Amino acid sequence: FVCHDITEAKAREEIIRKKNKSISDSINYAFNIQSALMPTEENLRKVLPNSFMFYKPKDIVSGDYPWLYKNDKFIYIGAMDCTGHGVPGAMMSIIGYFLQDGIINRDADFNAGDVLNRLHVSVVEKLKQAEPGSKINDGMDAAFCRINLKKRELDFAGAHRPLYHVSNGLMTEIKGDKYPVGSTQYRNRKDFTNTTIKIKQGDAVYFMTDGFHDQFGGPTGKQRFTSDRVAKLIAENTNISIFQMGNLFRSTYDEWKGTNEQIDDVLVIGLKF
Repeated sequence: FVCHDITEAKAREEIIRKKNKSISDSINYAFNIQSALMPTEENLRKVLPNSFMFYKPKDIVSGDYPWLYKNDKFIYIGAMDCTGHGVPGAMMSIIGYFLQDGIINRDADFNAGDVLNRLHVSVVEKLKQAEPGSKINDGMDAAFCRINLKKRELDFAGAHRPLYHVSNGLMTEIKGDKYPVGSTQYRNRKDFTNTTIKIKQGDAVYFMTDGFHDQFGGPTGKQRFTSDRVAKLIAENTNISIFQMGNLFRSTYDEWKGTNEQIDDVLVIGLKF
């Protein structure tokens, strides 16, 4: 009987091992697909040389995704945060990516607010969220910019996410609207606010998903980093280069997190003009 039990246990272990390998292989291939679509820090620096992107998925694939598009007039760039992480988040990120691609290719003059408005309508429509009995109410938070380098202007629109603008050594936070892209739960929502700021040489902007400031860590391991600390980190380091800021965000995150588990995908983008 003992030998029979051991043989059965080993057979079950082998089945579990094969299933785990199959799942891991699928997720790793999904990562390859997602990575092929999403811009990297290297891609970003070809468009805006003085920039950084700190991108750290919680799992292999990510619900956070960077967005980058350039044409003759504008640079569009965003930090998008889909509901969830891992495989469900990654599926939403692919949907969001192609919907944005279609929106901007239809009309290259949309400002940042226009893009988020149209993305919202598209997400609700494609996921049939307005239909009775819909089980999908997912959406995304976003910090989204349209940059006109010739006019030295930047349009910003946010869904739950802010933009931090540094000019003459002073930091200003431009808050996003308090509703997401997608989801029909927000009855009193309006169009996304488009804010235009003038950008001078030496100005910098930072925007990110919520994974950085929501991370638990610190002396007790039980504190969130918080958006106040993010604002302070930027405000107290306006005199260093954008590349040093990228390194500072990375090292600050690692030190704060310590041995704690990463709780969410992380995406931080910084640009200097």
